[in-house]
Amino acid sequence: MALAGNFEETVKKIKNIKQQDVHPGISFLELEPLTDSLKEKAKNELRETPEIVNEALAEIRKLIQDEADLIVPDNDYFLTQFLRPCKWYAKSAFALMKRYFRYFKTHPRHCDNLVPKNERAIFLSRILTPCPFFAKDGSGILLLQGGKMWNPQEVSVDETFRGVLLLSNMYISKPANQVNGTRCIIDLDGLTLSQVLYFKPSHAAAIVEWFQSAFPGRLKSIDIINHPYIFNMVFAIIKPFLGEKLRNRIILHGYDKEALKLCYGPESLPKEYGGELDYPLTESFGDSLYNYLCNFNEEFEELAHYGYSKAS
Repeated sequence: MALAGNFEETVKKIKNIKQQDVHPGISFLELEPLTDSLKEKAKNELRETPEIVNEALAEIRKLIQDEADLIVPDNDYFLTQFLRPCKWYAKSAFALMKRYFRYFKTHPRHCDNLVPKNERAIFLSRILTPCPFFAKDGSGILLLQGGKMWNPQEVSVDETFRGVLLLSNMYISKPANQVNGTRCIIDLDGLTLSQVLYFKPSHAAAIVEWFQSAFPGRLKSIDIINHPYIFNMVFAIIKPFLGEKLRNRIILHGYDKEALKLCYGPESLPKEYGGELDYPLTESFGDSLYNYLCNFNEEFEELAHYGYSKAS
């Protein structure tokens, strides 16, 4: 998750989870095959044809075989999660895979024991929400409310980022997101100086490294909205770590809702963000998100068994 276990068994598990038990404000994980329109999009944007797919899968398997200290699942679905964002260039996908597993090995504070059951605080806080709606280009949307919704004494920066790692790993397991990509809205309404002081350069370095080097997905944009002047202090910490590609994907909207609507479409935004959706931004989901994610504890535990050996 990147999905490491048996794909068919995971699909069966998802279908057995009662969707009505999940709060309607939360995205429900679906691992359905690509539709015909998404297959066409994958062909046009990602070079995805049967011939290229077969060649890339064979090549990346050979590269993995030659990397003796790297252990990964040998199934097409797992490998596809790295090949799709690299447009089926096997060497690029293998380099991404190595960065992904190196990241998990070198960031134990954020990655050790990264299982939903261990992250109850963040998923009860309503700071992070996997949204049940999509941008107009089909991108999945992750909402982070880091201003007035965030109490850093109850949910630390580290806990928040661990939640981001969990959800971003789940996002890339969905075939439609692998093709359409993912967007993140960060709402900083009500951010205060006392909150900013909890954010350290080490946090900035770890977060940027994940999205810049190790995240195996198509990150379309990070849209920061409702940010007060004090956010300049945070961005000053982050900016030195940003490469050009990621910097160009970070959009500072301030309080301007028009540009956000242009990017996402009004039908994909809550009314508070200038859209048309009646979507609860502050309503508590209770245990719903946490309980739902705990259905996938085994998948995340299995993922932890893969990667580089401790001696490497």
